[in-house]
Amino acid sequence: MRAWWATGGAGGRLLLALALLTAGCRGQRSTEAPPSTTPQDAARAAVEAGDADKALDLAEQLPSEPATWVVQGRAWAHKAQGAPLPTPPPPPSPLPRGAEPPRAPEFKPEELKALEFFERAAAADPKQWQAHLGVADLLAPHAVRRYESELGQKRHAHAPPAAAGEPDWSIDRILRAYQQAVEAREGDPAPVEALIAFGTHVGRVVEVDDAYKELIRRRREDPGPLVRHGDFLAKVVKDPKRAVEQYQQALIWRPDEGSIKARLADVYLGLAGEHLRKREYMAAQVHVQAARRYVTDPQSPQSELLRSYEQQLQDIRAGVVR
Repeated sequence: MRAWWATGGAGGRLLLALALLTAGCRGQRSTEAPPSTTPQDAARAAVEAGDADKALDLAEQLPSEPATWVVQGRAWAHKAQGAPLPTPPPPPSPLPRGAEPPRAPEFKPEELKALEFFERAAAADPKQWQAHLGVADLLAPHAVRRYESELGQKRHAHAPPAAAGEPDWSIDRILRAYQQAVEAREGDPAPVEALIAFGTHVGRVVEVDDAYKELIRRRREDPGPLVRHGDFLAKVVKDPKRAVEQYQQALIWRPDEGSIKARLADVYLGLAGEHLRKREYMAAQVHVQAARRYVTDPQSPQSELLRSYEQQLQDIRAGVVR
């Protein structure tokens, strides 16, 4: 089952693949006993293969416990992907003057069934990280659509309370579920990536910032999260100082990486330009000198901009008025 936000390639799968145990070597004798396939393995493998009906049939043979409920929740979530959209109930006839026709339910019956299993598993065993993740992934696309719709209508972006009979699908509830999955799955970057993806979609800067810190902790020797966090700080948070810190940390791991140097040059050139516009020439000179260390291509637009700033500062020192 793919996460709601996964796109393939770098996006990756949100849920970890639970491998089906093989039946042993064929056509060749082995001194080792062949591994057995348990009903739990078979049910999980059916979910991974996208065979929701088979997974549900197999789950009926399993003990009624949190791990089984997670399998059932994932199976129902998969069935929901191919189920038709809900339709509105028939309006009263005649429709009262000024009344709006009833709207379609927000959730498909299959989604509500999946949510029921996930919530039951999470309540019974808070360590069932896939249950928390299942709740969040199921509710997230609904919250994203509403958030984007409200932004498009220039209304306040926070979601209103759920309608009567609907589950809580507020942004805060979904963020809590992702955070619970992160806490329950120590060391695994997958739930952290899911939290970053959702929080970015709905503009929750503080939560995304914290999630990047956790991702960096879980992938200590990988400069990728450091670069991504730097991009987030530079472009979304507008905090160039912290962005520089992240890029410089990434350079420790990849000192010859041109794309990281280019990012540092962009930040310093942006700061230099800002100080020049404010006539803060000493500060501009400091950032121009910093940018010079990271501009590596003399034919690049960065190099051209750097030369322009250097010329402006030289003219100012010479008393030339532009």
